[in-house]
Amino acid sequence: MKKNKFDRVIITIISIGIPLILACLLIRRLDNLNYNYADFNGIEIVKTLLGVWSTLLGFMITAVSILLSVNENNYIVAFRSSGHYHTIIYAHGLTCLILFSATVFSTIIMCLNIWNRICFFVFIMLIFSTFIALALSIFFLFFIIFKSN
Repeated sequence: MKKNKFDRVIITIISIGIPLILACLLIRRLDNLNYNYADFNGIEIVKTLLGVWSTLLGFMITAVSILLSVNENNYIVAFRSSGHYHTIIYAHGLTCLILFSATVFSTIIMCLNIWNRICFFVFIMLIFSTFIALALSIFFLFFIIFKSN
């Protein structure tokens, strides 16, 4: 059980911690260059990504639902008993949470029509975080596919 907890901590750090550090480094670099965040047309990009993030969220929820509903396969039964199944469900669930956060953030930005340095920071962090979390989920999906054959 301790290995599963360690795996979950690593997945969380990779999915949230690394994007947070990357966003901080980018903001620091832009601040050193005296970047004007108002010049960046972030609201238009957020409008576009809102559709992408919400669509990906729907696909991820479907993937988690399918993983939870498949019980009869001998490989899935063995996979569940090994503990890796819960790690993969955690990674997919975390990806869903990140995509949901990105969707909520985008909706709020669009409705309030605001854009500033903080919005830019959160936006960049969410972009990095969604890319990394989706990459982990795709990796685990291919892991399941290749192991089941």
